[in-house]
Amino acid sequence: MKHQRKIILCLLLAQMIFIVSFSQEIKYECYLKSRCDPGVKMLGAYQLSKDSFKYFSESQGSTAILRDTGTYILRSSDLAIEGDSIKVHVGYGTNADTIKKRDMVDVVFVDSKPLKGMSQGGGWLCCGKPCEGYNVDYYNNGQKMIEGNFKKGKPVGELKFYNEAGKLKYIEYYSKRGVKLKSITKQ
Repeated sequence: MKHQRKIILCLLLAQMIFIVSFSQEIKYECYLKSRCDPGVKMLGAYQLSKDSFKYFSESQGSTAILRDTGTYILRSSDLAIEGDSIKVHVGYGTNADTIKKRDMVDVVFVDSKPLKGMSQGGGWLCCGKPCEGYNVDYYNNGQKMIEGNFKKGKPVGELKFYNEAGKLKYIEYYSKRGVKLKSITKQ
């Protein structure tokens, strides 16, 4: 009788350990850092995908509850990476990454008023304001992404674009009024 109780207790203990080990929630949170904003903020709209599974964030600063560990593709237009996607590794428990936010953004105004200091049609924003003077933005890995001179949000002269390895991809040439003259591919 005592022997049977020990076996039953061992089986119950093993089952509890198995359930606790494999029923842990898998959470993912992504934070953004930027030279424009002090501190770190949660990533807004994003998508995580793995195989045929896709998770779409429900709201600004939401935590993803995932069904499986492994490598996911994180996509968001806020990311300072080539192609706006990055691989993230997710394990059991709560997982978190801090990623660099894009500081320079090319914008187009359609049927709306441009920002103060910008001309109709669009241009480049640096930290939410029209780019002015020399500006540079970097990938999450620290390599240059883009650099150039601007006047009221419009590029003037050379606007250089780089890949994530730091190699020059192409150069766009602009007039003093921000009109694109030509583009030359370097790779």
